[in-house]
Amino acid sequence: MFYAEKRPFFLDGIELFSTPNQLIYTRRVVAPLFAAKLTGKVGGTTLAFLSALDDPDVSASGQDYPLFNIARVQRDIGGQSKLAVVYTDKIDGDRSNRVAA
Repeated sequence: MFYAEKRPFFLDGIELFSTPNQLIYTRRVVAPLFAAKLTGKVGGTTLAFLSALDDPDVSASGQDYPLFNIARVQRDIGGQSKLAVVYTDKIDGDRSNRVAA
């Protein structure tokens, strides 16, 4: 099920994390205990990084602290083209999921 993001921390700068095929879904972070975000543009390169530590109550084991990392680097090429790399990572105890595109 897909829920639109409405939390202010995750909405701020969300356009920097957007991809055409919904690779990044910040609602997977359910109850963050800690979260940090770094975004900016250097020359023609846009950088976006988000990391969040979730409450252990939402982990698979109920004891581990799920860790989420999301990174996106995008470079303007010419007037209307872009080249981008996306990396998402979730670590939940001995379980993990990593996607690079």
